[in-house]
Amino acid sequence: MAVQGVTGGVEASSDFLKSFFPSVYESKVAFKREGGGGSPYCTFDNQTLALFTSSLFLAAMCAALPAGYITRRFGRKTSMLLGGLWYLLGGGLNAGAQNLAMLICGRVALGFGVGFANQSVPLFLSEMAPFQVRGALNILFQLATTTGVLVAQLINYGLRHQEGGWRLALGLACVPALLLTLGGLLLPVSQVEAWRALFRRAHRPQLVLSSLIPTFQQWTGLNAIVFFVPQLFAALGAGADATLLNACIIGGCNVAGTVVSLVLADRAGRRGLLLQGGVQMVAALVAVAALLGSQLGGSAATVLPPATVWATLALICVFVLAYSWSWGPLSWLIPSEIQTLETRSAGFATAVFVHFFMAFLLGQTFLGMLCAMQWGVFAFFAGLVTIATIFVWFCVPETKGVPLEEVYPLYARHPLWRRVIGDEAAAAALKAHIQRAEDHAAVGAEGGSGWEAPGLGRQPSYWGDGQALQLSKKARVLGPFLSVPG
Repeated sequence: MAVQGVTGGVEASSDFLKSFFPSVYESKVAFKREGGGGSPYCTFDNQTLALFTSSLFLAAMCAALPAGYITRRFGRKTSMLLGGLWYLLGGGLNAGAQNLAMLICGRVALGFGVGFANQSVPLFLSEMAPFQVRGALNILFQLATTTGVLVAQLINYGLRHQEGGWRLALGLACVPALLLTLGGLLLPVSQVEAWRALFRRAHRPQLVLSSLIPTFQQWTGLNAIVFFVPQLFAALGAGADATLLNACIIGGCNVAGTVVSLVLADRAGRRGLLLQGGVQMVAALVAVAALLGSQLGGSAATVLPPATVWATLALICVFVLAYSWSWGPLSWLIPSEIQTLETRSAGFATAVFVHFFMAFLLGQTFLGMLCAMQWGVFAFFAGLVTIATIFVWFCVPETKGVPLEEVYPLYARHPLWRRVIGDEAAAAALKAHIQRAEDHAAVGAEGGSGWEAPGLGRQPSYWGDGQALQLSKKARVLGPFLSVPG
């Protein structure tokens, strides 16, 4: 995942801009030469440059649904291997790029790798992890991502004075790609389930949550800010070295916040982190908007004093910390654990598709939004985070410590989702849920392993027989609550 963190620093490289985006390079030089002539918000406003970044997300979006099918049909392991191979191809094309077309083709290949890896890895972790520590183990995926971004930013900083250093920075994406490919060969095979039922009324909560959680996650603005932070600080008057150093500091905050989430997700719960993180993010974004608005105004052409640049950096770090222990990791964890057996692969494929579709839209439009809305873009993101926080309060159930096999009763008991799925659908689904638990308990009593899923054959067990019996008892208790006959 380090490839996503390399891009922003590479785009700030004069050598790279001269080779592939000469008009942006000339705009950057003119802004500095004229002592801030023109709007600082529009220095990097170029749709082709935005396409270089967002083409990865467009490709990942296009890969998400085929990756969902391959993950279901051939298993998570196969999907991871394909992701690693696409990464290798993309890294090679980017490192050896001779023209813009070759450069973007490399980004597209990397995007396919991102799509396959992001479809399979969180799902694999959710299925293989004991439910007591599922949150922490799944967040290791996000920790690896943020660490990769930080390493990429440090690489950009280390290569900042080396001619052609951008080629090495982009080519180093092949290293984690090789590790993913080789590591995938050693993994066990996880369970396989069918793609259907996601659009039935009984599973509408999974469809809505799998679509809206990644949508809100992208429109917090974090990814746009992190990927374009070198351009942002360059536009605000920071020097080349300071620009890349600021990106490294923000990357370090991203890693630190993810470690906090790793520790707290299975203690404080998912909802608590999302709500607290949302409030902190809104406060930080409003403060950034107020600071830049007071210093730069609407269209002032000036370079900010160093103290203001550092204050902006500190506020962005507060925002990044909140995001990285809330929406960052949990927007991958929650969609992977809210699915039933019937919707797991399809539901998470939907989440991955929406995630990268929104990432593409944001990546393609952020520089234009920054130019048009100026400091107001931060207030815009603050408004969206406020809506996201309200959505969490009313719509997201707590999944801390809940085995995957016990997820559906959460919707049946939820005051909103119970109305959405209807009593009849909830009763039928819970009855099937009870039967599966009892089938598993019966198999355990006979000394076997696994249980029979309708239309899917025998499924492997990921919990012990004692847990199965306990699940059966819990399901029976919930039955009368939903007026389930029998």
